[in-house]
Amino acid sequence: MQTGVIVAPKYDMGQAVVDRPLDALLTVAWQVPLTGFYTREARLDSVSGVAMLTSSEHGVLALGAAPPDLRSDAGRWPVPVRVVGSGYPGQLMVVDNSGMVYRLSPERPPMPVWESTEHPDEVDVVGLPGGRLLASCFDDSWSETQLVEEATGHIVWRSPVVQAPVMPVGDQLIGISHMAPSRGDLVSLDVRTGLERWRRPGGSLWGADIVAVVRAVLWVDDRINNQLVGFSVDSGRPMARVALPRTSRLTGVLDQAGVLHIVDEHGWLAVDLTQARVVADVRFEVSGMGRVYQSRTIRSADGRLVLADDRGQIFVMHPAQPQRPELVATCPQVRGIGIAEGRLIVLSHDGTLTALGAPS
Repeated sequence: MQTGVIVAPKYDMGQAVVDRPLDALLTVAWQVPLTGFYTREARLDSVSGVAMLTSSEHGVLALGAAPPDLRSDAGRWPVPVRVVGSGYPGQLMVVDNSGMVYRLSPERPPMPVWESTEHPDEVDVVGLPGGRLLASCFDDSWSETQLVEEATGHIVWRSPVVQAPVMPVGDQLIGISHMAPSRGDLVSLDVRTGLERWRRPGGSLWGADIVAVVRAVLWVDDRINNQLVGFSVDSGRPMARVALPRTSRLTGVLDQAGVLHIVDEHGWLAVDLTQARVVADVRFEVSGMGRVYQSRTIRSADGRLVLADDRGQIFVMHPAQPQRPELVATCPQVRGIGIAEGRLIVLSHDGTLTALGAPS
């Protein structure tokens, strides 16, 4: 993996950009209904590149090539939880109904790390390296950020700055200020003290996404001005801008070389963040594609991009023929997509899990 490319937490829940292998043939291998699940609260997240199903009623399940057995607790952690953030490296932070926060990884049981005194619905948590937690607490009357030592529960510092999203970079925490009157400012906090290192006023960044850190430049998706903006992680000074050749309401997926791939119903944009330039602008020639907004694009190890439209259609874009995405399946309306042991996993709004891949 290229040194100096760090993916933002919301893109793959960790510091490593993971491209997972995907079967060459994508046909329906199995379908499983989430019987007894409250499907509106079921989520499919990518944790270190592994598809994981979470439910506030039925707990957590790491998905694999075989269909899951949802009739028993076999292979499933049965504590009801909801996702509250991401952890490094490649973890998910979840909270149960009592306020206990856990680090969750695909390869091991959930690890309890901290019991919050706030209501579970009012806490966001980022798991930092070195056994530390960044907890943002908020309700209608107050808000703050706390740095917590996992081993003792000791609160190291408190800050009135609430960042959403937040990007740990070395010894600082960089994020977009979430609360008025400074919301939209790009702010760096010192991870040891909680004091501000630098601040970059920028109301246009309210609602923006932090995309990645590539070679000491933090990239932000400025949707208002249809551009990507790069800031120095050391000072917050603007370093580069990439004007996008067309508008897109979707976030992208970052590959291991630092290239951001943005795919929607119109086509494919590839932006090389190491060189701050657009390297591909391909318009699709496919017919019958709906509005591709249901799920963020995912990328397999061989460079194929998978996307889902609002009709439940699943398309695969091959790098060798990017103008014509291949329709591989039609499922009930899609809620989320992921990869598990070569299978493409699809979660539908009606609670159906579908696996696409080569026949067993």
